[in-house]
Amino acid sequence: MLLSEFLSTNPYWPFGDGTTLKLPTPFSNMQGSRVVQCAYPVTCSGAEGLHENNRFNNKLKVSYRIKMYAYIDGKLVFKSPAYVIIEAGGIGYQINISLNTFSQLGSAEHCRLYVWLHVKEDAHTLYGFAGEGEKRLFLHLISVSGIGPNTARMMLSSITPEEIQTAIVKGNVSQIQRIKGIGPKSAQRVILELQDKLRKEGPDTLISLPASDTARDEALSALVMLGFARNAAEKVIDQEIKKTDDTLTVEQLIKSALKSL
Repeated sequence: MLLSEFLSTNPYWPFGDGTTLKLPTPFSNMQGSRVVQCAYPVTCSGAEGLHENNRFNNKLKVSYRIKMYAYIDGKLVFKSPAYVIIEAGGIGYQINISLNTFSQLGSAEHCRLYVWLHVKEDAHTLYGFAGEGEKRLFLHLISVSGIGPNTARMMLSSITPEEIQTAIVKGNVSQIQRIKGIGPKSAQRVILELQDKLRKEGPDTLISLPASDTARDEALSALVMLGFARNAAEKVIDQEIKKTDDTLTVEQLIKSALKSL
């Protein structure tokens, strides 16, 4: 059953005040939001912590998300500064892009875009990025209250991802505020909510991934993707390498590092 079907057939949840409602696990991979009327104020916890829920009066807003595509690789049949069409497996995908991604595509006839699917009740929209770094920065931006996909894309089109990252880390409100559609309050909110996250991840983490040519690079990349701070992971990995004279495989290096992190 789809979450929309579940909610449409259960418009009222007759639970007492303070009751916690846990949605079924299959809903943990969905995306979107819906406000439903409840008989009493309730709280709602989603499967695996993926749901973000807001309670106001006796209404419950259930938000859910979907993870479906990592990237789309295929023939670039159309390109514009706003979107591209990539043919892959006989299907043409229309993908919204930023000017940053547009400039990196150049004259290529074949490309790979890292994508994110935005699901709404009336539309499913793909957003594509030339690199994983830009995609991760985009996801950080849309996690900020008041910043939607189109606003985040506007930000990535106005200045480079490097400039956005630097401005957030340094608390440069004026730099963020110069972007069309971003007022002083939004600029301050972006910095407030993302500054510590980007500092913790370390410089350049969002912009480029390690080349992964060595066991050290691959292990570091894996640990960062698992959520560990880049600086801390790098220090632990280097210590493990010194102890073993660089004889560990990637798997052994990650396991050894995890014991110390």
